[in-house]
Amino acid sequence: MIVGSVVGGGVLSVLPPTVFEYLLGGAIVLISFWFLLGNSDPGTDRAGPPDLGVLGGFVGVFSGFCGGFTGMGGPPLIVYLGERFDKELFRAVIVPIFLMAAVSRFSTYTYLGMVEPSSVWLYVLPPVGVIAGNYVGDRFFQRVEQKWFTVIIGVVLLASGVRLILG
Repeated sequence: MIVGSVVGGGVLSVLPPTVFEYLLGGAIVLISFWFLLGNSDPGTDRAGPPDLGVLGGFVGVFSGFCGGFTGMGGPPLIVYLGERFDKELFRAVIVPIFLMAAVSRFSTYTYLGMVEPSSVWLYVLPPVGVIAGNYVGDRFFQRVEQKWFTVIIGVVLLASGVRLILG
């Protein structure tokens, strides 16, 4: 995902993201319906370590590219991991991935001169909201059944896709 973030950030510095945002947004909206209908039932067999295969690597790079190019790298990875892992493993895997991707993306944007030092509060205040949201989310996580967790993934994907399309 880090490689894709750097490449996506580089492409963003020379191309407008509008067309890609429409295509990705449309695909995410369509995929969200699969989750909203509760059709995704990840296996719960944890006999061994999860095998994500070669496709997992491609999904990671594509997700990183999406993040670097549009600032929204999560949806492809959420789709891929959401279908394979139960909610506990899903969260355990995706949190460190998002952290590394965010650091990589911010570093790339800074290197490319896309971060405005005069707008420092735009980079400081949102993480405070994220921390507060994480606290609230942790309180609800154990109370939500797998089926509803899958539906919530669908809602998040739908909102992400619509946001990309509408800008």
